[in-house]
Amino acid sequence: MKLRRLRGFTVVELIVVVVIIVGLATITIFAIGSWRTRTAKTEVTHALSSAATALKNHKIFNNGYPTGSPPTMPSSYDPAQGVTITYVSGTASTYCLRGNSLLVPSVVLYMTQAISTPTATACT
Repeated sequence: MKLRRLRGFTVVELIVVVVIIVGLATITIFAIGSWRTRTAKTEVTHALSSAATALKNHKIFNNGYPTGSPPTMPSSYDPAQGVTITYVSGTASTYCLRGNSLLVPSVVLYMTQAISTPTATACT
């Protein structure tokens, strides 16, 4: 009698393949998550820099930053998509801006006239 050998994968081989696929998927998910956060921080940083430039131009031509309750951004400022810039507080010689990412809500940065680099520390 002739023995016929079946062809196919064993259960162990299938489990190894599934574990490898799950591992690669996990690495990809974490990489995409950190990429989104870095991209959102970059977008907020650029939007805050643009807003600060508009405020500096307003100060040069109007002898001070915009004031009011609540203070408003100068009309020359063109807001970026995906980012919300809020003019938190301001006097003729100071300002405080808050930038929020709409895509990654945990990304919130602040900028003042004294600190020209956006930081996560809220303005005082």
